[in-house]
Amino acid sequence: MASRAAHSARAYRARETRGVGILSEFLHIPRKTTAIIGSGGKSTLLRALAEELATGGAAGARFAAAETATDKLQVGTSPNEDCPTEEAAGDKPSVGGGEPSTRRPAAKETAIAEAARRAHVIVATSTKMFVPDWCPVLLDPTMDEVRLALSTHPIVCVGRIHGPTGKLDAPRMAFSELEAATDYLLVEADGAKMLPLKAHAEHEPMIPECAKRTVCVVGIDGVGSPISLACHRAERFAQLADASTTDAVTPEMVARVLEAEGLHDMVLINKVESDNDRRVAERIAALCTTPVVAGSLWRKEFRCLR
Repeated sequence: MASRAAHSARAYRARETRGVGILSEFLHIPRKTTAIIGSGGKSTLLRALAEELATGGAAGARFAAAETATDKLQVGTSPNEDCPTEEAAGDKPSVGGGEPSTRRPAAKETAIAEAARRAHVIVATSTKMFVPDWCPVLLDPTMDEVRLALSTHPIVCVGRIHGPTGKLDAPRMAFSELEAATDYLLVEADGAKMLPLKAHAEHEPMIPECAKRTVCVVGIDGVGSPISLACHRAERFAQLADASTTDAVTPEMVARVLEAEGLHDMVLINKVESDNDRRVAERIAALCTTPVVAGSLWRKEFRCLR
């Protein structure tokens, strides 16, 4: 598969969530189809993104940021590059030193409009995953049944039951058909045996052709453990990392495997919950050529590292 890394080589400005749910913005999730691959939190990310997108989480975060910028910034000052000054945002002081205009910044108006509209999200898998218990699941539905379900539920899961495992299998209809019926389609596109790290076999990942973003999840808790214990497809991981399966995983190995595979255009390093975790994540990010977000899906705290 052709490398996706080349399409996202530029670095994004480092910034933090500061307590609001804008993970979908940090990961630059586009309308329509996003594939989620890797290990260490794919299913959790699938749910977090679906719920945020369906409830206007990103738009709500933009509204909160615009509200904060309007209410607290001093004219002509900017504490960081992500918060424009009042002048840049639209509240320009009047000529002659009068009172500033009370006109709302355009960014705030846009955020309000976006927050007012809830999107529809379909979640699915191109391989197999556990059946979600947090949203309606449509088993082998028709497209009319999918559209009907979306008319009453912001999130639905579509697929079939795989008899031998009881897991959810890929839907019969093409992903392009599902994409046409919804605002966002989130697809879990590989498996990892619940291990924090993985390398991909030749037939993996099964990314839908219509995918516009591929996010690779990395579990930072695998760093420091032997490759044989922390990695799905350990032999392949060791080969790409130029290491032995008995070697302990290093940040450099993780970055080396990500770059060698080149299957993604965005990295999410998950389970970053301590100062040491953050330092390790920064070492990985420094060696990557794609944008990297690090944080904790459990704590809902994230930071763009590049």
